[in-house]
Amino acid sequence: MLHWQQINLNPNNPTNYGKVVASGYGSGCRYDFADWAYVPGGGDYLYTLGVTSGGHQCYLIRWSLATHNCEIIIKFNDLVFANATVFGATYASSDGFLYGSENTLGNIYKVSIQTPYSIVKFADGPASYSNDGARCINNTQPVGNGEGNTPTYGS
Repeated sequence: MLHWQQINLNPNNPTNYGKVVASGYGSGCRYDFADWAYVPGGGDYLYTLGVTSGGHQCYLIRWSLATHNCEIIIKFNDLVFANATVFGATYASSDGFLYGSENTLGNIYKVSIQTPYSIVKFADGPASYSNDGARCINNTQPVGNGEGNTPTYGS
């Protein structure tokens, strides 16, 4: 069961800025995940890539900001990891894609959160055990190099 907390990060509301304003427990979160991201065009949800216990199978999951529960969207049958892993960082682009950095090998995957759902290796990145995604508030461009090649971590 997922324990969640909502923290006021609105500097225009200084009364309880930086404080927990709500908390609770969500259901349906059966798979391990370490980060989630708001995806433009994805509705009132946070999205993540979850893995089975042991980290071998990958699922697209969304968490409702209204009900505070998880929903399994799809199991990506074509993506099976030989070794245990977790997606330590997720982030989104302005064109509605979710990206996940897989910790064991460091591969970065691009995920379509709309039908037809898909996940493809997008870039080579570094292996990590303590990474996190970031909210890029001023991101107005889709992520990618526009050349059809798999970019490297630094591109």
